[in-house]
Amino acid sequence: MHRGTTGSMRAIGTEAGPRRGRRLSTLLLVALAALVALPASADATGRIYWSNFEADTIAWADLDGSGGGTVDTTGATVDGPMGLTLDPAHGRIYWANWANHAGTTISWADLDGSGGGDLAITGATIAGPHGLAIDPADGPYGTLYWPNHEPITGVGSISWARLDAGGTGGVGADLNTAGATLDEPRGVTIDPVADRIYWANFGDGLGKSISWAGLDGTGGGDLISDIGSDPLAVGPEGTAIDPATRKIYWSDFGGKKLIQLADLPGGTGIATLDTTGAGTHGVHGVTIDPEANRIYWANWYSDGIAWASLDGTGGGDLATPGMTLSKPDQPSILKRPTATAAPAVSGGSGPGASLSCSTGTWAGDVLEALAYRAPESLSYGWTRDGAGVAGATASSITATAAGSYRCEVTATNAAGSTTATSAPHQVVPPPPSSEFSFGKLKLNRDRGTAKLAVELPGPGEVTLAGEHLTAVGKHPVAAGEVSLKVKPRGKAKRSLRRRGRTTVRPNVTFIPTGGEARTRVKRVRLIEKRKGR
Repeated sequence: MHRGTTGSMRAIGTEAGPRRGRRLSTLLLVALAALVALPASADATGRIYWSNFEADTIAWADLDGSGGGTVDTTGATVDGPMGLTLDPAHGRIYWANWANHAGTTISWADLDGSGGGDLAITGATIAGPHGLAIDPADGPYGTLYWPNHEPITGVGSISWARLDAGGTGGVGADLNTAGATLDEPRGVTIDPVADRIYWANFGDGLGKSISWAGLDGTGGGDLISDIGSDPLAVGPEGTAIDPATRKIYWSDFGGKKLIQLADLPGGTGIATLDTTGAGTHGVHGVTIDPEANRIYWANWYSDGIAWASLDGTGGGDLATPGMTLSKPDQPSILKRPTATAAPAVSGGSGPGASLSCSTGTWAGDVLEALAYRAPESLSYGWTRDGAGVAGATASSITATAAGSYRCEVTATNAAGSTTATSAPHQVVPPPPSSEFSFGKLKLNRDRGTAKLAVELPGPGEVTLAGEHLTAVGKHPVAAGEVSLKVKPRGKAKRSLRRRGRTTVRPNVTFIPTGGEARTRVKRVRLIEKRKGR
């Protein structure tokens, strides 16, 4: 297969923000993706990213436990990072530099290993940022949201910045959170269904509330004012939403052990998730893999990543071979692209026709789950009768020969690639020509007959018939000249014998093999020597 590649792309459109209405396209793509969801098991199609607070690194591991790596952050500040988010369509990762309450920067790196930098943000507060979320479709490089922990001043806030076209800076403001609790806010989640942002109130390890604000700037409130009577249900850190069940999850870092959940929109039905088999040692932020029906969290005190099934059947610890975890926190998931509709081939049906391949449809990021999967690039390939078409790496080709054509679109991001294949498009050979011409006419004066030469373009069946003529036919196997006998009968024969001449009009019909019949009429004057003269 031969392929060509397009540049970075957005999977979903959106209005300008911060949030003056939600995107229907987001919801439709999430719904489509749910229809083609994978079985509830981990696989090699994704990664989990986290920030190492103590080591000042950004790291990742494969979800199948096969390996991992560290992001090249050359050129960027990494100072007590707390929380990250991904924009796979631009091949980027962003993180907040908490710096033990004193951080004032949001930084980024390219996922291709080429380093990164610090964002030049104006208009928005950055004061001990502790968590990060992105709406990648709001603005040319997306809009970032973060909570300002600010325990020193005791004044927390939620801020945002719309990134510029180069993705190196942005302009923002502090979000209107009137009516909501802000007590050392940690971890934010964008909810595109409710047009809200949620956060957990750590409250110096004793917080009990989950709060929200409208992304339209109209203020907010507390979703849950008391997360439960369990003595371990304190100090919530990080939130994520399961889009299938509309349940919100959080980790109780203050109590170190619990993963809790509640129903949306009202925050009712508070429960504790069964994490049997998984480590819970300072649970520090959560992320959800909707395709695998799992929730993941970072274990701050045991330097590990663990998971549990959302169906309450327990979980386990993720293998991270070769990786060094050092106070990991607030993870996010990156999955390879998911196709929700196959590409389609359009164009003509004959050799020489121009064929075009659509992009297909690819699922967008699941913002509320902190799970990302948008493609960064698309590449194209073509097959004819199951074999690759050499050099066909663009979205359109010229069909030089008949056959069954398919196009393949491969979507790629940092987690891997997914290929979607079109239905076959048939290019059929043109029908064989039925054009023929008449050659010389050779008269037999002794018998009163003639032989009519017919020049044929190919194999088929040729016949000569007509009123008062004897029908004849031949089946040539190749192009060339055939000779057809013109022999009168009946009235024409009697006229010929009486007068020594007669005119007939034979119909010559040629049916090419696999083609349509064509008939032409030839005027023929027959002559017969009259006996005794």
